[in-house]
Amino acid sequence: MTIDAAREAGKHVLVAAIDGSNEGSIALHEKYGFQRVGLLPQVGTKNGRWLDMMLMQIMLTVEQPPAQPRA
Repeated sequence: MTIDAAREAGKHVLVAAIDGSNEGSIALHEKYGFQRVGLLPQVGTKNGRWLDMMLMQIMLTVEQPPAQPRA
């Protein structure tokens, strides 16, 4: 789903989980407005080395959360 399609579908936020060493992908996501929001160290392995996971997100709407039901 593209960012525009997600907005049109009424989504509030998109989240990306990227190999923390993939600077090209991180830069591309930042170019489109994603922000770094977290790093999960050593969550997987590939070719005998640990992989970190970079969490990124983009807020698609600026709105108030839904009202909480009253008890």
